[in-house]
Amino acid sequence: MLDRRIMPSYDIYRHPGAHLIAIKNGWNWPAFLYSGFWALHQRHWAVAGGYAALVLVCAFLETQSAWFGELLHSWFVVLGFLIAVVFGAKGSDLTRKRVHRMGYRRIRDVEADTAKNAVQAYKGLELAQKERQRNRRKTA
Repeated sequence: MLDRRIMPSYDIYRHPGAHLIAIKNGWNWPAFLYSGFWALHQRHWAVAGGYAALVLVCAFLETQSAWFGELLHSWFVVLGFLIAVVFGAKGSDLTRKRVHRMGYRRIRDVEADTAKNAVQAYKGLELAQKERQRNRRKTA
């Protein structure tokens, strides 16, 4: 039987200095699971700062309210989960915006199992295209 795994899609970006990176399309599990730490790791400084400020405000409000601290705690857990969902859904878009500001330009999308393999697949496609162009020039 054929192995019919669905491969994730990655957008390939190239910097004018010829450096290539791949950004996964769709849901971002690391952003969902590690929201604030993921933002720091990806150098989304404003997002990480806003996340830290929100956590500090929530912690302060929870400790200052004696009689409805439990209710606030429940709402903060729900809020934290909703924020994690937003990070998971929009994390890759944040990274795309950041690399675009750094001068990277989107080239194309590639299906691969990891970002590293996506870059390697693109390099293989690029080499194959150059080879076809050389063969066309030879026959013309």
